[in-house]
Formats: sequence, C-alpha cells, structure tokens
Amino acid sequence: MKFTVGAIVGTAAFAIGVAAYFWADDENYTKLPWSIDFRLCRTVVSAPSASLAVISQNSFPLDGVDPRRDAITFDPVMLLVRSRGPETFSAWTLALEPTTGHISDESPNTSDVEAFKDILPSKRVAKIDPNSLPWPYNDTYQPSEIGGARAGPQLIQYKRPDPASGIGSFQWAIADDFGSYTQYLGFSNCRSQMIVLNQIGPEGINREVLKDVLAEDEAAFERLLATVEYMDSIPP
Repeated sequence: MKFTVGAIVGTAAFAIGVAAYFWADDENYTKLPWSIDFRLCRTVVSAPSASLAVISQNSFPLDGVDPRRDAITFDPVMLLVRSRGPETFSAWTLALEPTTGHISDESPNTSDVEAFKDILPSKRVAKIDPNSLPWPYNDTYQPSEIGGARAGPQLIQYKRPDPASGIGSFQWAIADDFGSYTQYLGFSNCRSQMIVLNQIGPEGINREVLKDVLAEDEAAFERLLATVEYMDSIPP
C-alpha cells in the first residue's frame, strides 16, 4: 500500500544516511519473553527467541528525499533479520509484504527461507484495531519491555512503539551545500504516517511535523509525537 504526504517547497540537498528499527537494542535482549509478537501494518510474526530482528524498511531509498519539497510515497517492507552466528557479521534476511504477509522477495534465497522455518508458521494478517493494539494505541507505556527503548537519529530522540503495535519507523538525514543539516523521523502503519524533522543551520533551528493520519490513529500518533525530544546542536 502506498500513500503520499504533500510536498512543501525546500532546497536541494543530498542524503548521508538511513536506518530504521522498531524494536529493542542489544542491552534489552535479556528482557525478552520467550515469544513476542512483531508487527508492521497488518502482518504479524511471533519470534521464539531474541535471535530475531525486525526492520521497517522502505522499498525505495529515502536518500536525498526532503518531504518539504518532494511528495513522499512510503512503501514499507517488513524485513526479518537473523544472525548467522556470533562470529560473523552476515545474516539471513526475508522480506514480507506488510499488508498481505506474502514473501515479497521475487526470488528469495532458499537458505534464507529455511532460516525462518520456525517463525513463518506464526505469520498471520490481522486488522488494525486501535482498541486492541499496545502502546502507543493505549496509554500504558512499559519501558522494561522490548518496545521501551529510547531511540532516534542524532538530532531527534523518541520512544519506540511497542513492536506489536504495527507502527514502523524510518530515519534519514540530509546535509545541504549551505551548512544546514536535517534529520527526519517517520512513522507509518501503511494507512497513516507522520514525519518529524529537525534542521540546524546557519539561520538557526527549524522544526516541523508533517502528518497524514486517519482519525482512528490520531491518538496513537500524538502519543508518539509527545515523546519526541529535539537536540539543539549537532553532536561532534
């Protein structure tokens, strides 16, 4: 599913990085229950151990994209990632379509599919029901759980949505030729989206929030926005 935030005129720029996780960092591995639900939009999988990472990845690069200038059409992908072992930096990966649960790789590697054979049977598609989803759809925030870690790009900090909420996050940054540095934080559940930006440059600080959010998702996205903290300077 694709959707667009309207463009606002901006300046030309180039991107210098992009990454997007919506689950815990390494220090929280030991806090994980044996099985936990990971969700992006409508697709849900249950992980039997802490060996699974789930990344909310966009199907096209966000490098160089400025939502104030460009109309952004998010096309999220649910990427399952599993380490091949403690002595290697390589990993098995498998992409799932977040609204249908289908494997989205045109020709997935057989060994990659095999690596997730204990998880794929748990794959299911569920409706987005704000009344039954965890934080930020309810106001009970539990920082000891996997979704409780604070995260974000250098200029924006936020509290991660619960991994079973279905809300993924996207982060990217742009620096221009005039000395301005802008970082973006996007949230999406395939039907609503919000982009937060923090720009620091010679002319000062500029902060904006761009939203295309359905009424039934409004409270959840407002809870996310309330956790955002802006940095006032670029870290060394």
